[in-house]
Amino acid sequence: EDADGNRSAPTTGTVTPTDTTPPTLVTSVPADGASGIAAVSVLRFEFSEPMLRAGFDVQACEVSSIGVAAPCGSAVSTPFDEPTWSEGDATAQLGVAGMFAAGVAYRVTVTGSDTAGNELATTAIEFAVAAVADDTPPQVIDVAATVDAGLNRLEAVFTFSEAMDQGSVQDAFESQPSLACSWTWIDPQTVRCRVTSGLQQFTDYLVVFGVGAADTVGNTLEVPWSTTVAVGDLAPQLVKVTPGYDALNVNVTSPISFTFTEALDPTSLAFSAVKNSNSTAVPGSVSFATDSKSFTFTPSQSYGYSEFVFWYVTTLKDATGTSIPAPLSGSFRTRLQAGF
Repeated sequence: EDADGNRSAPTTGTVTPTDTTPPTLVTSVPADGASGIAAVSVLRFEFSEPMLRAGFDVQACEVSSIGVAAPCGSAVSTPFDEPTWSEGDATAQLGVAGMFAAGVAYRVTVTGSDTAGNELATTAIEFAVAAVADDTPPQVIDVAATVDAGLNRLEAVFTFSEAMDQGSVQDAFESQPSLACSWTWIDPQTVRCRVTSGLQQFTDYLVVFGVGAADTVGNTLEVPWSTTVAVGDLAPQLVKVTPGYDALNVNVTSPISFTFTEALDPTSLAFSAVKNSNSTAVPGSVSFATDSKSFTFTPSQSYGYSEFVFWYVTTLKDATGTSIPAPLSGSFRTRLQAGF
C-alpha cells in the first residue's frame, strides 16, 4: 500500500533463479579411454545442457599412452573445422577424417561455456587408434651406381620402399664377381655400398638382394631382386712397391720393383730415382715383366750408405692408354756402412 493506505490489486508471476551450474560432458565419440579403435572420422561431444557456440574450442595432441596422465607430445597440426550443432546446442560434432594416425594415442581437450556463461570444467578425452598391420613385402625401388675410374672405386646406393632391417639387407646381398661392400645407411630405407678395392675393369657385375632382406617388422622381399652394374676402363693402380715406403736398412744396390693392377704400356713410363744428399739422379735400367703388370728399376751403381733415395713415376699408362690418376713417389734409406 502507499502512504495514504491504498492497497494494490493482487499480482502473480514467476521467478527464474540464476544458473550457476557449470556444464559437463556426458558422452563422447570416441569414448574416453577407448583403445584399439578403427580410423576416427568424427568427434562427437554431448553436454549436460545447451552450450554457447561462440568460444567453443577443440585441441588435440599425441600422448605416449592413455589413462596415465602422460604429457602432451606433438599437437595435431591440422585445424579443426567448425562443429555441427544439434537442435538445442547440447551436442557438437566435428568431421576429422585423416587427422588421427593409426597406431597413435591422443588427448582431445574441449573448452566452452553454457548459455548462462558457466565455463565447462577442463575436459579431455583420450583414445588410442589401432595400428594397421604391415604385411606388405618391401621392394627395391631405385639404384644409383657410379664408378670412379681414377680411384678404382664403385658406389651403389639402393633405395627400398620402406624402412629396412639393416642386418638382413646386408646379409642378403650377393654379387658376381664378388664385391667387398663397405655399408653406410643414409636413412632407414636407403643404403650405400662402397667398394674401394678389388674392382675389375671391363666387367659387368650382377648384384642381387635375396629374399632374406626384410623390413623392420619382418616382411621379406617376395622374390630376389637383381641388377647389373657395368665397370669400364679403370686407371692403373700401384698395389706394391719394394723396398716399401720409408723402408730402412735397404741394400745399397737394391732394385726397386713396382706392381700394378693391370698390364702397362712400357713406352709411356717416365721414371727417375734421386739421391737426397746431392740431388743427383741414380743411373740404372728399367725392365718390365712378361705380363707388363710390373717393372723393376735396377741401379747401375751403388746408392751409397745411409742415403735417402727418392723415386718418382711421373707418367705411366695402361695397355689401353689410360694414365695413372696422379704422379707417384716414395723413398727409402740405405743401410749404414759396417764399422760406422
